Amino acid sequence: MLDIAIVEDREAEEVRIRKCLNDYEKEKGTLVKIRVFDKGRNLFYEMEESEYRPTVLLLDIQISDMSWIEIARKVRGIDENMHLIFVAHSDRYAKDTIEYSPFRYIIQAELLKELPLALLAIEEKMEWENRNLDFYVVSDAKHPERIRTNDILYVEKDGKNAVIAKRPKRREGITFQGSLFSKTRKSLETMYEELGSDQFAFIDRSVLVNLNHVMGVENDRVFLRDGTVLQACPIRMKELKEKIREMWKVYA
Repeated sequence: MLDIAIVEDREAEEVRIRKCLNDYEKEKGTLVKIRVFDKGRNLFYEMEESEYRPTVLLLDIQISDMSWIEIARKVRGIDENMHLIFVAHSDRYAKDTIEYSPFRYIIQAELLKELPLALLAIEEKMEWENRNLDFYVVSDAKHPERIRTNDILYVEKDGKNAVIAKRPKRREGITFQGSLFSKTRKSLETMYEELGSDQFAFIDRSVLVNLNHVMGVENDRVFLRDGTVLQACPIRMKELKEKIREMWKVYA
């Protein structure tokens, strides 16, 4: 099922989007639940008071009661994993939306074509994530720990130890306290075998990165979802880019 929230205050555009979603439901056989909010503040009331968490948020950048930036910032403060799709008349704001990790940026004139493709990609992504929802256990530390594999950003060599960098735990906009790093007395080669070569890749002989969190590669720098920038070894770049392209086919 896809639970889709639409933030749109123009009736004609709402009707057009609803028809597109209904057509997708009939064609793909996917149950699509739709809620429309003509004001951004109404969406946040539901998210904060009723813990409403849609799978997809379709946000019109021209919504009148709040700026799209304010809406996107609040959404990410509450739920960093929601599939956020911006809809706009032009690509004018495309670069500005990157900070909020959008799943898609769709030009309004291309919505009927691009929205179904985005929804299909979301379904495939969710299916892939469900198959790969597993945990990594650090059992040799003073405080044994069970870490969700997808919460691992990267692993870095530190002498005879491997240091695991993790995403902070968040709920309702609150970042919980706790170490963002865990240590285990294992080599990176051992961790690579245990974590799985389909999700992780070496970017340097001393750094292993989770491909799920790679947002881009430029020259010898690797940009992660949380803003971390890692230095990559040039001889590793070809293999890294090939793995990223293969993984991003799921999202294309």
